[in-house]
This record gives sequence, structure tokens and C-alpha cells, in this order.
Amino acid sequence: MARTDRLTASEIRFERYLATHGYSFEKLDEANTGRPSPDYLIARGTSSAICEVKQFEDSPLERWSRGGGGFLAQSAKRHLDPIRNKIGKASRQLRAHLDSGLPLVVVLSNPHHVAVGLRPDDIAMAMCGDPTLTMAIDSEGEAGSAVMAYGFNGKLTNHHSHISAVVTLDPSGDWEENWLRDRGDEARLFSEQMVILDQARRSGDAPPGEHLAASVVETPSAVEGTAVRLPSDLFDGPLDRVWSWDDDGVQVRLR
Repeated sequence: MARTDRLTASEIRFERYLATHGYSFEKLDEANTGRPSPDYLIARGTSSAICEVKQFEDSPLERWSRGGGGFLAQSAKRHLDPIRNKIGKASRQLRAHLDSGLPLVVVLSNPHHVAVGLRPDDIAMAMCGDPTLTMAIDSEGEAGSAVMAYGFNGKLTNHHSHISAVVTLDPSGDWEENWLRDRGDEARLFSEQMVILDQARRSGDAPPGEHLAASVVETPSAVEGTAVRLPSDLFDGPLDRVWSWDDDGVQVRLR
């Protein structure tokens, strides 16, 4: 028996994406499990996956904005915690299907335009740790080249090693990049860009329509073989993008 609870805005968006790209899907029944279960079993051709969809209702930047603005200290942890919290909750629900043999996927969407970063590097840092600059200093006190590494708060990689991928599903961001570039705002701080884009949406100046694009970030666990890897023929629409990891642990775009 399928679940009959009301769909969230993100679930409506996800179902529209699936229908547009020719997937079959079913809502999973959590009534018989006695605990929260993932949202969807999706399939197309011979490939299937189990997905849990999460959306954002609030963020530290949103709360700051509602409070009238002023000084804001936005640490990496504060910026990434909303993403980590959603991935963590979704992971616990997906764990119920560890024995399915299917890829287990977290789908994040932001239909209410909450001020939260969902770029591929944001997802990578949320999973692997806060961005940290490291450099070697020799006995003479000379510093070598700085290298970006993942530091604290990267426990999602180890604690949720069954996750195959994190997918963000939102309207294609091409218009956002063009909007910021045409107005000379591409070099502004990310928090300022979020406010500018939000004002464009609310004023009706943003381009009409919603062309959904999936951005897939494979987990290190999937690349290493600990988690089931997501087949390449899922989330492969013309606007979709896939990010993975090379042998040195550097995030790379596959398509």
C-alpha cells in the first residue's frame, strides 16, 4: 500500500523531474516498518535506486535576515550544517534498505529559496569536512604552497558510508550565473549573491519557468566500493551534471 500523506514541495518537484525523464516510481510505505522509511523507489530501464527527498525550511542566513541583518559571522560549519543535518536524517531512513542491493540516494531540493549553498563543492565539504588550508613549513620558517584539504566535521563520510550519492534538484542555475555576471556581481560574497538572486525571484525579474536540473555528487564510499554505485543512466538528463573523485581525493566533474 502506498503512502498517502501530503507531498512536500520538493517531492512534487522530484516527481515532476522523474515523469519528465521517463522514470517509473513508487512511494514507499513506512507504515509497515514502524520507523521512517525512504520516500521513493525509482526505475528506468534496468536501473533502479532508492531515494529520500529532503527540503530546506530555514538556515542561519535566513534567521539573520529575518532579524534585521547586521553583523554576521558565517563560519564554514555554520554554512554547511543545514546540509549535513539533511543528509544525516536521510541517511538514517535509507539505512533500512541496506540489504536491497540498490544505490541509496539523498535528494536535496530548495523550492522555498532558503539561503543555503547547494553547489557541488558545498555538498563535498558537507560530506568530507570543512575547507582547510594546509602548508608545510621548513626548519627555516619558509612556508610551502598552500593546499586545500577537508578538515573538521567530516564524519558523514564514515558514519554514512552506505550512501551512494547526494543529488541536488533545483532549476538550472545557468540564469543565476548569467544574472550575476551581467550585473557585475559575480565577485561578491556568496551570502550577498544569495540575497541578490532571492530579490530577483521575489520581484519577478528572474526568468519564468522551471527547468529542473540534477547535480549528482558521488560519495567517496561509492567510488571506493563500500556503497553501491549509482548507474550512469540515472540522473543523466541534458541539464544534469555528475561529480566524483579522482585517486587523489579531488572532486572532478564527470559530465
